[in-house]
Amino acid sequence: MDTNAIFGMQFVISLIVIGSVDLLNALRHLDVAPAFGAAWYIPTFLVPLLLVTHFMIFVRLLKRT
Repeated sequence: MDTNAIFGMQFVISLIVIGSVDLLNALRHLDVAPAFGAAWYIPTFLVPLLLVTHFMIFVRLLKRT
């Protein structure tokens, strides 16, 4: 692999880690979801879905290296 590919992989993995931490923080505040009104589905359904997506991408990237 060339240096650009290595830098790209490190960059994407760092974004996945940062995004996962942010999503876990959103799950920590799930108790205020009823106060969101019609937007309650975002932390209820989309955050767990995005966590699964982050994990799947992370696993695929690790299998490549």
